[in-house]
Amino acid sequence: MNGTAGDAPSPPADVETDTRQLIGVCLALSGNLLVSVALNITKHAHNLNQRAAKPQPYVKLPLWWTGFVSTIVGELGNFAAYGFADASVIAPLGAISVLSNAFIAALVLGEGLRCRDLIGCCLCIAGGAVIVASCSTHDLQDKYGHAHVGYYVLLCSMLGA
Repeated sequence: MNGTAGDAPSPPADVETDTRQLIGVCLALSGNLLVSVALNITKHAHNLNQRAAKPQPYVKLPLWWTGFVSTIVGELGNFAAYGFADASVIAPLGAISVLSNAFIAALVLGEGLRCRDLIGCCLCIAGGAVIVASCSTHDLQDKYGHAHVGYYVLLCSMLGA
């Protein structure tokens, strides 16, 4: 090192990995929330159109297009999240879309939210939390990722990912 400004020490690899994981998680959470809001916007556009005296094709509704474009933006956020964090962390966060959609639809669109729906939401939260927090993603991949991919996919599917 010759003491110039360009020779600043780089952060440890763990800090950089944790930062990338955090960015990926934030992208996935925000993308899934945006998808839920967008789906409810398109549903609201359909509901308004059905109540109209003369319904129009949905592609002529600006509100529907707002929801459609928002869905695409949210899914792009989900796609980008896989570039920052491991799939074993990002995939279970897809349940956030289901959870938020259930509550947004109940609050905004007036759709019912039954006790069974709440139990399902709690199970989705528990399953996602167990998968994300249970072990290091590298340990999981090293142990099961190469020879037993089917077990890992089955585990994620059963826990609501």
